[in-house]
Amino acid sequence: NIDGKQRIFKGAKGNVKAKLSPKGDPLLSFSFIGLYGAATDTPIGVANIAAWKAPIGISPQNTSASLHGLSANISDFSFDFGNKMVYRPLINSETVQFIDRSTTGSITIEETSVATKDWDSIVRTGSLGFFSLLHGTVAGSRIYIQCPAVQLHGMSSAEAWPK
Repeated sequence: NIDGKQRIFKGAKGNVKAKLSPKGDPLLSFSFIGLYGAATDTPIGVANIAAWKAPIGISPQNTSASLHGLSANISDFSFDFGNKMVYRPLINSETVQFIDRSTTGSITIEETSVATKDWDSIVRTGSLGFFSLLHGTVAGSRIYIQCPAVQLHGMSSAEAWPK
């Protein structure tokens, strides 16, 4: 509702992306596509944010993760569900259709010795491995991501954080 004019959309479908980094709070971003609904003059409501909880920062105390069996030191993690939707106008009908998904992710970890984890071999052979991330310590305020078959594609070196 902007300035008392409310716009709605129906049959919405969408996508979600997430970014978790110790440099900030966890972030989820959403994008949607839906069918047009007529605008109406509607008074602006009063938001009740009394139950709103402040985000819990990403830190070793609040967050744990494992990639291919190693509790790696992670400096950045993001994923995109990659949901693809299209508007489908037909005679006598219009809909928003889900047509595809191409989930992707990115992770930045501190390099380990080959004896600890041979990342080069994992990437080269296309080995599948488990990824899990738990953020939050209190029931009702946790994010748990489990990916049972993660395949790593490519590696690159990056500048290390200042010590």
